[in-house]
Order: sequence, then C-alpha cells, then structure tokens
Amino acid sequence: MSLKRFGGDTDGGYLVPDDIAGISAIFSPGVGLVSSFEADLIDAIGTQCRVYMADASVEPPRDLPKTWHFSRSYLAAIDRSPYIRLETWVKGCAMEESSDLLLQMDIEGAEYLVLVDTPIEILQKFRIIVIEFHRLDLIFSSEIFELYSLVFSKLLSTHAVVHIHPNNNDGQLSMKGMQIPRTMEFTFLRKDRFVAVEGVQSYPHFLDRKNNPDKPDLVLPEIWT
Repeated sequence: MSLKRFGGDTDGGYLVPDDIAGISAIFSPGVGLVSSFEADLIDAIGTQCRVYMADASVEPPRDLPKTWHFSRSYLAAIDRSPYIRLETWVKGCAMEESSDLLLQMDIEGAEYLVLVDTPIEILQKFRIIVIEFHRLDLIFSSEIFELYSLVFSKLLSTHAVVHIHPNNNDGQLSMKGMQIPRTMEFTFLRKDRFVAVEGVQSYPHFLDRKNNPDKPDLVLPEIWT
C-alpha cells in the first residue's frame, strides 16, 4: 500500500497509508499552532469528515468550519479538567459505533500513559494511527523499557507499523553500539486493512522531510527497519 503526505513540508506533516476513503472523523490531540495535516486530510476525504482537536496550551482556532470541534483539554490517563482520557473523548463525540476513525497524536511524552489507559476496543476504532513518540532515548532504563514495551505490544496487537520517521529536531543518543532517535513519528494501520508487501528497502521515504530544516537530517537506524 502506498503512502501519501499530508500537512506541511516541515514539522506537522506526516505520511499515512493511501486508505483514507470513508474515514468519518479525525482526532488530533496536541494541536499547537499548526492544523495543515487535518486540513489536507479533509480536502482529500471530504467535508463530511469531522475533526476533533484538543489542546489546553493554545487558544481555540478562529473561524473553525462547522464540522471542526476544539476542546481546551490535555489528553491524559485521568478525567479531571483540564485533562481528559482518550476513551472519554471519543465516546463524548458520539463515536461509540464508528470503526473508521483516524488518530494523530503529538502530546509531548504523555502518549505512553494515554495508550496504556486506553482500552483495546477504542484503539480498534482507529483505522490509522499517527503518533509522535518522545523520549525514546530513555529506553535503556529498565522501568521505562517495561512501559514502552507494554505500549508497543498493545498497539501491535491491533495495528501494523507502516512508516517510521525520526524527528531531527531532537537528535539521537548513541549507546551500546545503537543509535536511538529521541523522537520518532510512527504510522500504524489497523490489521484488518493491512496487506503485507515487501518491506521498504531504504530510508528516508521519498516523501519524508526534515522536521527542522535548519538541522542535519536523521536517517532511520537499521535496527528499526
């Protein structure tokens, strides 16, 4: 399955599978100041697709289309304002029955506890999941490794990795003969939509772009391919 790029040519752009037709809603926690990814997707899917954004660190965007919704909340593993659980958020948006959602999550390290907290049946509602994983250089800590292992095992029980892109803004750690980018963008596709093909032979993907154009690029280390 081919990949397409949505969003800008630097930070905020991601590669997703060419399997977006019929997605009914996009959930995007960690909005920041950029929403070109969501806008590009809506242009491709159609305006019938709804967009749900959540971020307590910024003011609500002005002049949102009627099908776009903003919550002044942080995604977390607890329901206590200004925090909200992913399960609560999805159900509160009347998405209990839909299995054609897309999740794009960039929440600065909170992703691990959010994913541990989220039931499998909620994760399965997302056909495509794009997550920026932070603090990957902490993987050499036994306690952190257990958390990370639990998170990835949970995701891989329902989804397959179709793309990884190191974020060059945060550099990488070299330890024990391995290079670990501190931050990487992962794209997952739900397994019922996944068709196994020959693996990518080289990185970066021709659609990849440097997150920070002013810093040296990072090539995905071979151990991650």
